Amino acid sequence: MKRQISAAPSDDLLNRTRVIAFLARKSTIPIAEVTQIYEHEWAKLEATARLKGYVPTLTFRHVRELLRKSRIKAPTPLSKVDVPSTG
Repeated sequence: MKRQISAAPSDDLLNRTRVIAFLARKSTIPIAEVTQIYEHEWAKLEATARLKGYVPTLTFRHVRELLRKSRIKAPTPLSKVDVPSTG
């Protein structure tokens, strides 16, 4: 007996939307930007993956790491830096 593991397309889209929203919230990067990065990584992984069931997990990890690295490289805006008062 074969067991087929696959989500319906609408379920897949809903899960991807939730993951993107989560990543955007955690990284404080606009959702549109996270969506673009996520879809790009998804397409790259799906094109080369032999086991398609791992694409969602691998995409999440890749995007999370990319967002983490982009936060490290990005300078902190002066409005968020505590500047000691002189006086």
